[in-house]
Amino acid sequence: MPNEDNTQQMSNSNSQVIAAIRSLEDRVANVEQIIVARLNTTRPLDQELLARLDELVTGQTVIREEQAAMRAEQAAMRAEQAAMRADYERFREETDENFRKIIERQDILNNDNLDLRLEHRRQSKRISRLEEAHTK
Repeated sequence: MPNEDNTQQMSNSNSQVIAAIRSLEDRVANVEQIIVARLNTTRPLDQELLARLDELVTGQTVIREEQAAMRAEQAAMRAEQAAMRADYERFREETDENFRKIIERQDILNNDNLDLRLEHRRQSKRISRLEEAHTK
């Protein structure tokens, strides 16, 4: 009967292996269900995160475009400022030159006025002498 014992032992052994395999299959099925359940709960979160990331990327793009526009505006303002400085320098130089001319002309007028006053004084003295000589 050793054969029967071996067969029964093998049969028991096979039953145990089959039971262990079925138990493992059940566990794997449970793990699969847990994984699927967790995936289903995290998918909306993933989608929300992706949507928010898309919004951030869009926002960054808008910010970059606005920065580029501001840089262009600043460059235009710098160009205008440089032109205004050049205009101011030309105006200042012209004004300085005009003041120099006015000062020179004023000096000439002052000298002419002094010459006229001197001549007037001489003429007054001459007239006074002539009148004195005539009254004597």
